Amino acid sequence: MIQDVVVEIIDTVQNSKRDVLSTALVARSWVSRSRRHLAVHHWPDLQLKSFEEILDLARLLRSPNCTLVSLNKTFEHLNLESSPTTIGPLRLDSAALLGEGIFPFLRTTDVSCSLKIDLDHLFLQPTEISPFPWDVISNWKNLSYMSITAVLPSLDMLTSILFLLQSLHTVELDVEYLDSSVSPPTELLPKQLRELHLGPRGYALFSWLATLPRNSILIETMYLVVGEEDLASFHMFARSRTHQHLSYLEVRLRKDCVAGMCEAVGAARITDPVVAI
Repeated sequence: MIQDVVVEIIDTVQNSKRDVLSTALVARSWVSRSRRHLAVHHWPDLQLKSFEEILDLARLLRSPNCTLVSLNKTFEHLNLESSPTTIGPLRLDSAALLGEGIFPFLRTTDVSCSLKIDLDHLFLQPTEISPFPWDVISNWKNLSYMSITAVLPSLDMLTSILFLLQSLHTVELDVEYLDSSVSPPTELLPKQLRELHLGPRGYALFSWLATLPRNSILIETMYLVVGEEDLASFHMFARSRTHQHLSYLEVRLRKDCVAGMCEAVGAARITDPVVAI
């Protein structure tokens, strides 16, 4: 009976973050219900902007008393950045420390607006992917913006995400693929991208784009950063029909990459391309 009264009191003030924080301090028996209301009603975004913050969440989620996994929470924005807060070399055990600690939680969440993942500051073995449940992104149907800096399992996984998320209009990629092979295109719904930002890694994506039928994917604006990756796949794309709706191209590159990229841009005959060197 007493606990029923406690629940009633906490539920009454659930829309006030200040009041719910206060109820959480009353007694141990008040914490669980208060914490749930804080998470459901007063936690709109998941912003973890350092390796230490991601690790803290992973440790919390591993606790047997943690109730966050069962929330089925929807975030507007999800931002994971793995840069350490201390200056120095990368921890050799950084990826192992995170492990799959946040995976169960992310599999029960939804992201409704934007996704930004930067896991480039984790030490990975040559055949190791960045620690994230990559397949779950396909379930976040309302995403409109996606930025990924990481090592992905495969190019096929990325391409399936691009087509499955029909609300996605802006994509930023600086990625490596453990498997960069390209599967034959299947019958898919037409896809329109307002902006595609790519590079300096991840150019194998162009080899897939070059194989697509006309009008299967419409890209309006493209921003490229050219590094040391082979530009052969971009040449394939430039000579294909996939780029026909591209109206603006901006390229940033080193001087020793100018000749190859300018040749590809010329072959594509893109209207008013802008090349920033």
